Amino acid sequence: MADLDGEPMPRWRGTPGDGPLVRDAAQLMQLVAVGQVIAVLPDSARIGLREDLVALPVVDGPISTILVGWPERSSARAVAAFARAAIAVAERGSHPAVEQASAAPARW
Repeated sequence: MADLDGEPMPRWRGTPGDGPLVRDAAQLMQLVAVGQVIAVLPDSARIGLREDLVALPVVDGPISTILVGWPERSSARAVAAFARAAIAVAERGSHPAVEQASAAPARW
């Protein structure tokens, strides 16, 4: 993250900053493509990443926490399966795809 100091960063509505205001992911990717900003995104952003963009793992960034919520009385099997999978990954400490992505920079 230290290498990114001074780079133009986008900002979303309601967040402070001097960077260009972005409305959605498509606009963000366009601003990155034309060199107006860089973006720090979750690993899932690799899926469907534009061919003209490159993504690299950030190895010295802050830890990010993601929460999942659902109705307390939900009995949906898909929700239960997802919760079990998330717990299994959390107990392992990492997902194999994350370990693989961290091993070397790559063109996603």
